[in-house]
Amino acid sequence: MKLVRIVYRLIIWVGILFIPTQLFSQENLDFFRAKFQMAKVESDFQLMLDTEVSDTIFGNENIINAYKAVSTSAMAQYVFNPYSKYQLFNKGKDQLEESIATNKGVENIFLRVVIQLSIPKFLGYADDIENDLAYLKNELPKSVVPLETKKFIIKTIQDTGNEDYDLNSLSLWPLNEVTSIH
Repeated sequence: MKLVRIVYRLIIWVGILFIPTQLFSQENLDFFRAKFQMAKVESDFQLMLDTEVSDTIFGNENIINAYKAVSTSAMAQYVFNPYSKYQLFNKGKDQLEESIATNKGVENIFLRVVIQLSIPKFLGYADDIENDLAYLKNELPKSVVPLETKKFIIKTIQDTGNEDYDLNSLSLWPLNEVTSIH
């Protein structure tokens, strides 16, 4: 009887300690997703860089680090010195590549595609576009990423306006009736 009470109390304490951490973890990832979707000015990107990663779930932490990497690259547009611009861009690019090498997923591949489609070709960061688009076509519909994030991924890629690739072929089939973006 005493042992049952001890085990019961232990289960309750583990639940109390574990559940809020998991809820906060998802909130942390949702924060970075939302901030990235609204990022327009330097302070938006700086906020993402300054926000501590408190997510305890490995996959979420990796995705958050990918969003932070893109924020680092994006900060290059707010620097005057061309050398500093190039350094910031490369630092973010390297961080993003590390995120992909660590745990390749829909969101970090999306972030790489968006950067590659949006930057000048002379920067030499366009080698993975076709493979990444093919990966997204295959993996996005079945990924566990929230539907709103999936819609944002497709819309953002299509909105780059890059005409060298068939960006309109991205869809969430079989959900494309629900997620029509055009």
